[in-house]
Amino acid sequence: MKTLTLLDALELFCKQVLPTTEIALLNLPKTPRSDLLVMMNPVPEERTINGIQTRIVTTWDVIYFHSHAARVVEGADKLRRAFVHGITIPFMDEQTMRYIRIQAFNPSPMNENESDLNYILCKLETVTSDVLSVERFEAMQEIAFNKEVR
Repeated sequence: MKTLTLLDALELFCKQVLPTTEIALLNLPKTPRSDLLVMMNPVPEERTINGIQTRIVTTWDVIYFHSHAARVVEGADKLRRAFVHGITIPFMDEQTMRYIRIQAFNPSPMNENESDLNYILCKLETVTSDVLSVERFEAMQEIAFNKEVR
């Protein structure tokens, strides 16, 4: 399997969940379209755990647009089920094997924009860590990018 950057890995993971959806990473298009998933505004924050350890938690804005309200709710629910706590998505960062672990995925109520597109804004929290062995990295790839295994 090809090793992926973080953005490539997130896009591939989301494509498994919503295969017909167009995915935009880091930038909201000037005119959102129906069946569009946008992942943007990654904000890293250092958090203290157990009073002594710290880790970097990144919060992403995830917005799913669709012209049909029922599809927005269905799409957000599919994403919620895919982004369950503990799921890991491996990627390469400048020759370093790393992964993000899903901490939380919180959808908000459905909204409608000025062009009558329905959308749901979700908050995705991830923690980034290193993978210490090639075998573990390959196993994580198999689990993250193979729907039949999950």
